[in-house]
Amino acid sequence: MHIYRRQLFIASVATLVLAFIMIISSLVSFVPLLIIFVILLVAISTMTDGLALFLLFRQQEGIIQFIRGIILLFLFLIIFINFILNRF
Repeated sequence: MHIYRRQLFIASVATLVLAFIMIISSLVSFVPLLIIFVILLVAISTMTDGLALFLLFRQQEGIIQFIRGIILLFLFLIIFINFILNRF
């Protein structure tokens, strides 16, 4: 159980670092698709953080954090589908 929590924490931090790198690179050359995928990475990080909190016996905080991640995931899907449909 401890290893599973540690892997969730590493995944959460790794996705945040990757999102930060992608945001910095999108500042250099404006690429809307990179910004859209940053939303996905933040959603994944939020959901893994929620799962880790749930495993740390902080169920209410974990569920709220996981729901925030789901909302960000829906936001990503709406923006991504809109981006694809307006592209073609």
